[in-house]
Amino acid sequence: MKRFVRHMAVGLVLIGLWQVIYLSGVYPAVSFPSVTQVVRSLVIELGEGVLGWQLLNTLRTILSGLLIGLLLAVLLVLLWRRKGFLADLVQTLVSVAHPLPGVALLPLLILWFGVGERVIIVMIVHSVVWPLAINLKAGMDAMPDIYNQIAHVFSLSWKTRMLEIALPSSLPYLLSGLKTAWARAWRAMIAGEMIFGVIGEHGGLGTYLFQKRVFMDTPALLAGLLIITVMGILVEDIFFVWVEKRTIRKWGMSR
Repeated sequence: MKRFVRHMAVGLVLIGLWQVIYLSGVYPAVSFPSVTQVVRSLVIELGEGVLGWQLLNTLRTILSGLLIGLLLAVLLVLLWRRKGFLADLVQTLVSVAHPLPGVALLPLLILWFGVGERVIIVMIVHSVVWPLAINLKAGMDAMPDIYNQIAHVFSLSWKTRMLEIALPSSLPYLLSGLKTAWARAWRAMIAGEMIFGVIGEHGGLGTYLFQKRVFMDTPALLAGLLIITVMGILVEDIFFVWVEKRTIRKWGMSR
């Protein structure tokens, strides 16, 4: 919570700086509106209700992609930890697919999955599965060898070693990967919607930003960016901190 308050304080300073630049008249008001105009536009857009549904639709799509990506990442790492052909196959997939941006794959994804929410979810999964797998694999590789020795003494099965020892011990790395995946999922979602347009009944925030840009509604455009920024701060400084306090800090895995 203290970090959240500090970030909010920095945000207020930046807002004050924005207002100063607006009052200086360096930029025209149509492209650099005042803070008051942005806040007024945000209140109006939220009051109409459509923006709220667009935010919920965006969060639902992102969380769906994150969940699928997390499950696939765990499966990939379990195969990656094995010796032989499967490990080499996963290593090759990660090396080839991880550097590819989701937007670059859009033409191919459209041919395979069509245009709609499904292709957005696929793009989100592609954006998040590789950093999740890499961080999870790094966490398992960094696991103290004493854990493997204990598992060997008690003759634990491979499944038990992975699910009850390796995965919990690599949780700090997994949380780091989730933070990266969360940011990449937002980028994939917004970029995909700004290309495809409306996804679902009202679309998401990408659709909102695209529409406001077309109509040169700069205050509403900045209001949408403000919502994305606040959501990022809330998840980073409240949700992830809450998870860390009840897991890795509680278990003595970090300060």
